[in-house]
Amino acid sequence: MFYIGFSSASYDFTKWLRKTINSLLSTTGYINVLKDNRCYYAKYAKNDSLKLYHFMYYKGCVCLSRKHLKIQKALRIIEKQRAGGEIGRHASMRY
Repeated sequence: MFYIGFSSASYDFTKWLRKTINSLLSTTGYINVLKDNRCYYAKYAKNDSLKLYHFMYYKGCVCLSRKHLKIQKALRIIEKQRAGGEIGRHASMRY
């Protein structure tokens, strides 16, 4: 399982970002509170992360290559699982 998330010290901003993403992409991300209520984290699980990935990383977009490569690595792992090469403790998960 992988996640895409956004962190901020502002709860209002995190709440607005989550609401905006959820309405644009029909996702159901949620907010975690981190570090003794000093940081808020809007988090999206696998299926919602895929929607968000395709929305954020379109052809020709300007992005941080290290973030993009990290997501691509996670997607390659998922593709291997879908192709029948499941590994690890989530091997029984099918899509």
